[in-house]
Amino acid sequence: NMIHMYSEKFIVPFLFFMLYGLFLSIPLKEIKNGFRNLKFAGTSLGINFIWTPFLAWGLGALFLSDHPALWVGFIMLMVTPCTDWYLIFTEIAKGNVAL
Repeated sequence: NMIHMYSEKFIVPFLFFMLYGLFLSIPLKEIKNGFRNLKFAGTSLGINFIWTPFLAWGLGALFLSDHPALWVGFIMLMVTPCTDWYLIFTEIAKGNVAL
């Protein structure tokens, strides 16, 4: 299939340029300011990298144990951060994008 052949070659570069353009709008000095609130940053990292993978595995075990491919896909969906959308919506809400 022609779409499959080209999509494998272009998805990663297109994602790179989309995210690169988005990250250009964040001043580097603001990134370090995002980690000044260690409790918030630690909680956020804990939820993203500890709680969410266990939650995804548990929900998959509960509802998708008969469908291992869907289970793996669900875990990948849950643990893969969608950085671009979070940054866009945070910017729209006038939030701290660097955080």
